[in-house]
Amino acid sequence: MLQEKIVLLSDGAKKLAECRETTQQVASEMGFNGQDLWGIVSAVFEACVNALTHGRQQGREPVMLILRAFDDRLEAVVKDRGKGFACPPAVAMPPVSSMRGRGIPLMKSFMDDMKVESGDGCIVTLVKYKEPVSGPRALS
Repeated sequence: MLQEKIVLLSDGAKKLAECRETTQQVASEMGFNGQDLWGIVSAVFEACVNALTHGRQQGREPVMLILRAFDDRLEAVVKDRGKGFACPPAVAMPPVSSMRGRGIPLMKSFMDDMKVESGDGCIVTLVKYKEPVSGPRALS
């Protein structure tokens, strides 16, 4: 691993700007740019918003964002204390009239891999490879 940065989203929405800025900094330092950079920042931001919205039982528990830069990929791990959820392999985009439900389809379309682990909280891992990927790679 080349670099790891941690952002604690303890103040809820007040820290979302830091989430976005730190993600953009790490990804651009790795050489991501253009649509890839925009997609990474958008996907990580969406995961953080979801964790703050759905992943805090008392509304006060911090959400943690861990950004890990590797030679070949960027990993963003978002951890919360919520009950988690079962993420189906394919999620369709909701109708335009729907006010919710776009987060997971967008994260899956912007990133190369997405993994959700539920148990003692929820952990969402998003991965973007530096080289184009023809199909999903298995997260270990």
